[in-house]
Amino acid sequence: MDEHFIQKVENIWISIPNLDFDDILFHPPEKRGRLAKESFEVFVDRVLTLLDSSKIQSFQLHYLATDSCCPLENLEALNISVLTLQSLTITDIGVDKFEINAPGLVSLHYDDCKERDYSLGNLSEAAEAYIDVYTDLCLVKQSSGNGQYLCRLLRGVSSARVLSLSYNTIKRLDLTGWVWGVNLPKCLTVNLKTVEIRGFGGVPVELEVVEYFLKNAKALKKFTIIPSCQLTDPEKQMELEMNCRSFPECLGVIIAIS
Repeated sequence: MDEHFIQKVENIWISIPNLDFDDILFHPPEKRGRLAKESFEVFVDRVLTLLDSSKIQSFQLHYLATDSCCPLENLEALNISVLTLQSLTITDIGVDKFEINAPGLVSLHYDDCKERDYSLGNLSEAAEAYIDVYTDLCLVKQSSGNGQYLCRLLRGVSSARVLSLSYNTIKRLDLTGWVWGVNLPKCLTVNLKTVEIRGFGGVPVELEVVEYFLKNAKALKKFTIIPSCQLTDPEKQMELEMNCRSFPECLGVIIAIS
């Protein structure tokens, strides 16, 4: 094979800008065991070692297991440090401690089943952050974070202009005894222009969250509530919207319930 062609292919390989690792594609569920997990970890590590990190713009890591939502028991920590990274998606990661240093990040999607020891450098003011930490009472009792790690994650996205929180995340904080406006970092509300609450059911803790952001997010331009199946009644949605508009701080804020 032509040596020049081989070199060209290698240059293309190490300059791939978009990475999407999914263990379901790497190993089908029926073949997923300890060796499969370890081979996937080795593969991901090898690829990241060979690639030119300055070229990476998008990184996605999906790592599920058949017996647990925390499958990476052999890894102690994950460190992602890419100055050019623009989009990052992490789903059900099993590492209990991870650090992300990506000042150019403009899109963060984080879905996980429990709290972890997060260390996240502040995102750019153009960033959008989507956070969903699943509510599992058993895992909450086992977690050593007690809300502090999740608070650290929220502090890390405090520069974002768009913040989307799931009902799961709100319930997760509520189960640890957190009080909105007391335990959360005050810097979280400084730059926010858009807040979205997903799976809204109208329970008291969700109403506290709505009140917290409407009263404290000074730069807020739009507040979106996506109702759950428990809040499909148009009259209840209208009542919720009227309650939101009752706060004098929200004058000029677009409130959407959809």
